This record gives sequence, C-alpha cells and structure tokens, in this order.
Amino acid sequence: MNTLRRRRSARPLLPHEEIGRNAALPKPHPNDRLETALDTSELQLRKIHPERVPGFLRWLSFQLCIIFGLTDSITGQVHQCWHPLKRRDGYFRSDACHLEKAYSGRLKRDDRDSVPGCRFAHNLQEGATERFDRRFGINCAEKAAEYHVRYMAEKERAR
Repeated sequence: MNTLRRRRSARPLLPHEEIGRNAALPKPHPNDRLETALDTSELQLRKIHPERVPGFLRWLSFQLCIIFGLTDSITGQVHQCWHPLKRRDGYFRSDACHLEKAYSGRLKRDDRDSVPGCRFAHNLQEGATERFDRRFGINCAEKAAEYHVRYMAEKERAR
C-alpha cells in the first residue's frame, strides 16, 4: 500500500532552514490574555493600527461617485458609473476607495483617507491614485478630507 509523503519530509533541513525553525516564535493564540501580549508601542517598528471611523465607510457607500459626470482625459468621454447594486433613487452604490495601498495583506489604511467611487472608479483608482487624479483632474486627498469633515458634521448634527 503506497502512502503519499510530503516533499519536505523527504529531504533533511538545510542549514538556513534549521536556523529559521529554531528562531521562529510561536504564533499567539486568539484566546491569549492581553497581559501576555507584546507591547509594541515603544518599538521602532511598532505594530500598525489604522484609524477606524465607525459608520464612515457605510456613509460613503451612499454618496455619489467621486468622478460622477467628469470627463476622462484619456478617452475624452464623460464617466458612466457602474456598480452591481443600484439604489432606489436611480444612482449606483459607491465603494470606499482607500487612497493608498494596503500596509500588508488586507490591512487597509485609515478610513478617513477614503473617497466614494463606483465599482469601475474603484478598480481604476486601486493602487494608482496619482494617475487617477491626473486622468480626471481632481485631487483625491483633498476630496477625502472634505468627505470626512462632512461626515463628522452630519454626525454632530444628528446628536
């Protein structure tokens, strides 16, 4: 009876692999207490904690696309919004477009650095904000600050 063997177990560890295995720290378990967690606040390369604003990304999803009605400088056509979800008032839903690339993996930047965009605009802007700004003649960083101020003002009025 043949049994499958993993390829790694078939050969001995190389010297750098053995050093790496001995130096590896164990992964923390989700149920570990906070007292036993490492405090990274004083380290030079501390753990990144993006600022999250509860409700802001949801509020952005109901705003018009940032390039709604603007002319594309490459094609010369007025932007037509597209998103698989359409709202009752005839407009398309917006996605929150984070302006800068993610830190690592799926850890996005701060929520306040987001602008609304239809699915097509989100795909155009992803990872190339400067090119997107030049293409449509806007400044996404300024617009993101304006949207954040508007949201905070509406939130204060609702209180």
